[in-house]
Amino acid sequence: MATGRNEPVTPESPGTVEVKNAYFNSIYEKVHQARTSKTSQKRVEHLTVNLCVQLLLGIPLEMVHKWWRVVLVYLAGVLAGSLCSSVTDPDVNLAGGSGGVYAILTAHIATILMNWREMSFPCIQLFIYLTVIVGDLAMSIYQRCWLRRSNGVGYVAHLAGALAGVLVGIWVLKNFRPTKKETYLWWVAVFTFSVLMGAMIVLNFVYDTWLRK
Repeated sequence: MATGRNEPVTPESPGTVEVKNAYFNSIYEKVHQARTSKTSQKRVEHLTVNLCVQLLLGIPLEMVHKWWRVVLVYLAGVLAGSLCSSVTDPDVNLAGGSGGVYAILTAHIATILMNWREMSFPCIQLFIYLTVIVGDLAMSIYQRCWLRRSNGVGYVAHLAGALAGVLVGIWVLKNFRPTKKETYLWWVAVFTFSVLMGAMIVLNFVYDTWLRK
């Protein structure tokens, strides 16, 4: 029989338990998405392009900088892409390792910047990589913002992966003859990546209870 009084909400109340379960389920989904997005692909074409880029650009990096450094760059791109996309573009279900692929692509830019004097024709190489990256990102943004074509592709993840590839590549890949300026650049890259990743992690944990309101 109803008494007309409001019952106090305790930590064991059904409503509280449901809210907690929904919150932790949301966090689990985001962690699971970040963990599995690099190994699942939506389309055969997507898989083919990613594999070709990894083979053509990843193997040369491994030959010079060792495999474990390239793996760190790739994983940093996947993680950065997943975290950034879940905050800024949560309606897109990530499936693919494009964040890591973009990280490998931009890691070549990091190599050029940190080994400018040792590179052959660094200006030409830098121009080629920048043209490919900027052109692809511009086309992706045009399709998403102006043509309104989502295609289920996380373009924000591509951009975040590209940025992670440059930053992590600067302080993970080899610098054969470090200079004072390059040392400063190394510290800037470490600080910037740490701050951005920390911010994305915090925003992901508070997203459901703060940003969606």
